[in-house]
Amino acid sequence: MEKADFDKLLKVTRISLGKDEKEKLSADINDILIFFDKINQFSSSNDYTFHPVEIDGKTREDTNVDKAENKDMLNNAERYRFFVIGPKV
Repeated sequence: MEKADFDKLLKVTRISLGKDEKEKLSADINDILIFFDKINQFSSSNDYTFHPVEIDGKTREDTNVDKAENKDMLNNAERYRFFVIGPKV
C-alpha cells in the first residue's frame, strides 16, 4: 500500500498513530493485501457448492394430527394461573 493511500486511510478512519505504530500497521495491512492477492490468483474450474453433500429435494407429506387443546391441557394440570405448573424436579 502506498504511503499516500495509507495516510488517507488513517485520515478517513480518524486514527492517529505514532511513527512506530504507523510502520507496524502499514506492514500488517500490506501482509493482508498480499494474502488477498494470492487468493485472487487462485482459479478453479469446479462449480461453486454451498452443500458438500448432495441434497435430495424430497420432502415428507404433511399429515393432520389431533393435538391437545389448551383447555384440555389446563384442565389436566393440578393448578394453573394463566400457565401450567409442572412438578418440581
